[in-house]
Amino acid sequence: MDYNKKDLIVRERYAEERTYLSVDRTFLSYIRTLLTSFVVSISLFKLFSIPWSYIGGLFFITFSILLTFVGIVRSIQSNKKVRDLSLAH
Repeated sequence: MDYNKKDLIVRERYAEERTYLSVDRTFLSYIRTLLTSFVVSISLFKLFSIPWSYIGGLFFITFSILLTFVGIVRSIQSNKKVRDLSLAH
């Protein structure tokens, strides 16, 4: 296949945009997982009155807080990598 320079520029721009969208999609999956974990912890606190449910609720709240920070840090790192790679061209 023969591509001219304009086609390559457009293809590269689309590839870069797909990469940014995949980073955003990954960040949104972190948000979805942490919200689910938070709902599970609230459910364990409110629905059950046994000690194990309290411990499980604390675990899921801790997990959701940790996942928040991991998602934010990884999203920032991924966006920085994509931006650095796109500036290299």
